[in-house]
This record gives sequence, C-alpha cells and structure tokens, in this order.
Amino acid sequence: MTFARSSCKDGTTDVLLIDIDVPFDVFKQRFLDAWRGLLDYVAKAYEVTPRLLIVSRSRSGNTHVTLAIRECVSYEKALLLKFLLGDDRKRIALELWRLENIGDPWDFFHRGSGKDAMVMYF
Repeated sequence: MTFARSSCKDGTTDVLLIDIDVPFDVFKQRFLDAWRGLLDYVAKAYEVTPRLLIVSRSRSGNTHVTLAIRECVSYEKALLLKFLLGDDRKRIALELWRLENIGDPWDFFHRGSGKDAMVMYF
C-alpha cells in the first residue's frame, strides 16, 4: 500500500496518496472544482477532516493527489476513501490484495529477527 509514514499507530494512516489517471492540466482546468466538492461530500459522509491537499503532476503527466487528514483511519477505510476519490482502480485492487495477504503494509518490512533490527528516529 502506498502510504507516507504518519504519526498514526500501526494499522492506521492519516495520509492518502491518490493517483488519478487524468492529465494534470485537464484535471486542473475541468475537474478540480468538482473534485473538491466530491472531497467535501466524502469527508463529511465518512467523518474525516482534510488538513492538507497537494495536487501535482505525475511523471507521466497525469494527476497525483496527496491528502492528509486529521484523523487516523484504518487501512481499510483509507482504501475506501481513495476509491471514492478516484484513485486508480488497479492500484486499489493491488493494495486490497496486499492488505488481505500481508496485513499491515509496513509490517512486511519489519519481519525478521528483532535483535538484528535497527530503528532510527530523526
């Protein structure tokens, strides 16, 4: 699952990375206002509060949205929110598969011998 690290406890996140397969310029000119209305509707319906929204051009020229919310939500709820906000459907399917087969996406990287693990805080 593609999530930026957050201050939330394991199994939750407050950052949603959304990949919208629409060219950035088209999204910005034709869909951004409507998408912001959709965001307001989804946020109210699912009781989350946006705190930061970054809309940028991806390397391919399409649209990337980084949405930070005030609440820590489960990965299941994060996937639902991403789906409703237009995230790439194949990416959603892959992330759902990962969640069902691996569990906490960050846990996958922490497996192994605990005594050999190095934890660094910055």
